[in-house]
Amino acid sequence: MNEQDPIELLAQNGFRQLGVSRRFKRDTQLGELTLLFQPLRKTKYVGEIRYRKSAGCRVTLSLMLYIPSRFTITDIEIGNYRFISYLHKKRKNKKIGLSHSKLIAWAPAKEWTENILNSDSVTSSLPYLFSEEINKRKQQSLILDPINLSYAYRMQEIDLNEILDLVPYFLRIGSAIKQGGVPPQLLTLSKLEKFMSNHPYLLAVLIMFGLMILLLLPVLSILFFAVSFSR
Repeated sequence: MNEQDPIELLAQNGFRQLGVSRRFKRDTQLGELTLLFQPLRKTKYVGEIRYRKSAGCRVTLSLMLYIPSRFTITDIEIGNYRFISYLHKKRKNKKIGLSHSKLIAWAPAKEWTENILNSDSVTSSLPYLFSEEINKRKQQSLILDPINLSYAYRMQEIDLNEILDLVPYFLRIGSAIKQGGVPPQLLTLSKLEKFMSNHPYLLAVLIMFGLMILLLLPVLSILFFAVSFSR
């Protein structure tokens, strides 16, 4: 954490705290920009003693754009996982290659999304939002839904200066999406998404659980085949 008071540093950069929450807002030409901090913890055991250990903090930038479309940008390895690919294809999303070779995008409106993501303002901004370090990059994502554009970054230690440096590039992508015109297929939020948008902390817990499942999939597959062949 910076030596300077974090609330003061955010205030100097236009962010105002909402009450005593970990949510901050800043006015921009595209609308209100929200910055949310969600501390993450995991349960550890030493014999029969159970305790909670910090698992970092999920930092989310979000901007209400009200663009009735979707896309997801993640690390290419995560985006190409069989289970993730299966879910995207089931939702009729198409895979989109990006100039940033270590990233991949999925979206239902392929041509509309490609035009936006291949624009100069987006291609020049993505390298700043996504790290060259694979372990960091796997903790980062950029998602458009029919209400929000959101960028999430799970940081082991909060670096406010790093976060503030990302804001101009995030806004630049938001501006490119706004200029992208009306998408060919107008989408809306599902009931689940509406629920999750109203319960961001629950969303963080589910994301952590999902990541744990992804890490355990190879082990579970081996156990499944081992049990099958032993019968």
